[in-house]
Amino acid sequence: MSKATEEKKNEVILSQVPKMKFTSVMEEITDKNSDATLITVECEKVEILGEDHQELSKAVSEWSKNEYEQIIDEAYDMKDFVQEEYDGLTDEQKKDFYPYSSESRFYLTRNDCGLLSIKEYGYSYMGGAHGNYGYFGTTFDTSTGDILKIEDILTDERGFFDKATEYCIEKISAEYADDVFSGLEDSIRDKFSNTEYLPWYLNA
Repeated sequence: MSKATEEKKNEVILSQVPKMKFTSVMEEITDKNSDATLITVECEKVEILGEDHQELSKAVSEWSKNEYEQIIDEAYDMKDFVQEEYDGLTDEQKKDFYPYSSESRFYLTRNDCGLLSIKEYGYSYMGGAHGNYGYFGTTFDTSTGDILKIEDILTDERGFFDKATEYCIEKISAEYADDVFSGLEDSIRDKFSNTEYLPWYLNA
């Protein structure tokens, strides 16, 4: 294949929108002495379909594998603790036992212009009155498979974060006026001052 033909093929591949598949996976960890469920894990595996976008396919597959293994490993790390808690319950209390749980769902938010962005919803219940949830994001360069940092797509990084900080302060203060705590502004500014762990994703 000539260099010109190879370049043309690459152009065609990059112009195509990657097709994706999300597969739900559920796993239960049960009591060692019965079939009672102690922990439930629900997550999704993500893959790129077809032979095109091979670099992206490898990257998404590796990322998805890591995400899956992390949530499973965290559940099994809790196994002995939950088993001990369950063993300490009376037979009547065991009837009302609510299993610990961990859930991760992925949503495709953008797939064009050489970018593939995925929003993750994460929920966990580890005892107590209620569970906790949060949103995260991962964005890929479809031509290389590289996972992008938010700095990679900004032309004025500091200007963006300054405006984002003020927008969040104004928005939250207006919508949750009765619940705003005294350190809200400082908390938001701290979030945007360290962008390494800042959750983000792209939408249309």
